[in-house]
Amino acid sequence: MSVDRAVKIVALLLPLLAFLAPLVYGFGEYGWDVRSFVVPRYKAPKIGVDLRFRSFSVSDSGFMLIFQANNTGEVDLRILSFDGVVYASSGEEIGELSLVHEVDLPKASSGDLVLELKSREMALAGLVSKLISGDRVSLSVKGIARVEVLGAVAEVPVSESFEVDAGKSVNAL
Repeated sequence: MSVDRAVKIVALLLPLLAFLAPLVYGFGEYGWDVRSFVVPRYKAPKIGVDLRFRSFSVSDSGFMLIFQANNTGEVDLRILSFDGVVYASSGEEIGELSLVHEVDLPKASSGDLVLELKSREMALAGLVSKLISGDRVSLSVKGIARVEVLGAVAEVPVSESFEVDAGKSVNAL
């Protein structure tokens, strides 16, 4: 066999190897399963919001609960609305909550989630009297948040428990 003939054979086999080598490698990575090799895998991005009670505010317009919302997910999100109820530790309904304004949360960032409390007069009076006397008050929030993620709107159940004392007030009672 001459050197010219060997070079021609190698020159013919190199493009074939360049085509087949990635296919063989891919099949090996997918366990030689043709379907999993051909069908793309979609891994949904992680979505998460960590809510932490920060403070409350009492003014002429009402009672506001302020939470710090931390986006712990892999994508940007926007909180469009929140409808929920605040309960005392005794289970008594204090009032209804609604979001004051939309909150944009780029990934790995945080923002203030300001919720307005529309309460029953008697329940709120009891809460304020406990705060004035210096007691800590345990509250829980249960509701539904409408969240926009990657252009889609989803409803997310929210349940958070926290304690309030006069020291966490933005403005004095």
